[in-house]
Amino acid sequence: MDSKRIRLYLGLDNLVVDCMLQKKPGISAIQYRNQLKLYTSSGFLPTMVIYNSTNSATFPFKLIMNASTWRVNVPRYNITINTAPVDEWYVEFSMFHGFSMFRSKGSILDTLKGTLLDVARGWTRGRKGLL
Repeated sequence: MDSKRIRLYLGLDNLVVDCMLQKKPGISAIQYRNQLKLYTSSGFLPTMVIYNSTNSATFPFKLIMNASTWRVNVPRYNITINTAPVDEWYVEFSMFHGFSMFRSKGSILDTLKGTLLDVARGWTRGRKGLL
């Protein structure tokens, strides 16, 4: 509960993740959307890296204007192809991929880390006799 690590769960569907900027008090919805547009038009997008002991892939988020958020939609196939069933997956989220020289503790550029658990693979592995 008190962990700062992110936990994602991969089911039978695509992995869909939304990313939002923390809204400052007093900022209007229009100002917030304009801030998202400014970052996006400047090429400053959040990214998600999924990796294990043998594979790694980077997925950029796309701006969803009517939701005022960035979203990444990763097909399950892109994550599970060519992987051993016992591989443990890790995820890292970073804002402005590749701008680590500007990072400072507690800033928007801090990388968030976590794990990705393939619950569908674990479920089907345990039910082989029924499938």
